[in-house]
Amino acid sequence: MLVSRSPAVKRATLGVVTLREKTLKPSRSESFPYAERVFVYGGVPTVYFDSGPSTGRAGAILFVHGLGANLTHFEYIAPPLERDGFRVCGLDLPGFGVSGKPHREYTIEYLAGAVLALLDHLGLPRAVLCGHSLGGLVCADVALRAPERVSKLVLISSAGLFKMPLPMRVAARTIMRQGLLAPALERNARRLLDLVFSERNERTERFIEQSTTRPDARFVVDLARVMSSAKRDLTSRHLLDEVRRLKMPTLVLWGGRDRLLPFSQVPKWASRLPDGELEVIERCGHMSIIEDPQRVLARMRVFLQKSSASSPGIISRAS
Repeated sequence: MLVSRSPAVKRATLGVVTLREKTLKPSRSESFPYAERVFVYGGVPTVYFDSGPSTGRAGAILFVHGLGANLTHFEYIAPPLERDGFRVCGLDLPGFGVSGKPHREYTIEYLAGAVLALLDHLGLPRAVLCGHSLGGLVCADVALRAPERVSKLVLISSAGLFKMPLPMRVAARTIMRQGLLAPALERNARRLLDLVFSERNERTERFIEQSTTRPDARFVVDLARVMSSAKRDLTSRHLLDEVRRLKMPTLVLWGGRDRLLPFSQVPKWASRLPDGELEVIERCGHMSIIEDPQRVLARMRVFLQKSSASSPGIISRAS
């Protein structure tokens, strides 16, 4: 069992493990309002949060983060939805955040298994799955493998909604070797963060500060190792041939100024959803959950209140 280097772990009553952070971690919010706990997935300590059983009938929402990200990135989304009556939960995927980082092959299927394992651990037969970027592809994979466990699907600037051209796949796999990737990520951290956001505000500036001013020698090395292991799925896995199997109500949200993932194929993909909606959030980049969480929340709330989408493939733009 490989234990993450980051947190101190304290075993409490009833077998619950609670994390106590001793140091600030890159890209990790110290003001995230939920206690972080650990369950074991395939022998790997996996960090999660859970607001606890809902007192109403709203159900549960499980959040899944993107590449190089962690569960605290839903800091502005989860608490308001809990106040709406939802049980909110989420996890640091294995290999990310402060979860264990085993030396193994990382695939979308492996990461999706961790989401299903958390549902089992929490005793949730079904939940709304909400994934950002890589997390969207992971959530969609869960929905394809176990549709009975997914009541609705929310995909925010999601990976997997486009097909990367062969020359780009070859180039990306060449670059995504651990020895090349780690120094490249370290040298270009600020440049990459400039691509993440469209408009600067207090939240985005805080995120950039959290990402660049907290030295951790292992952060980039671990990320490069996981990305190198997962490069085949990261460059080749897409859902264009499987979209019609996603029969649950699905909301696709996309930043109108997303410079990290291409949008051109997304409307065609969304139009094939049996019960889907696509909304573009104008003047917003890749991480709308941090840059403009109010518009994300407004759209999610409308979607979550519906019994089903009003029109398959509908496209709208939020100003």
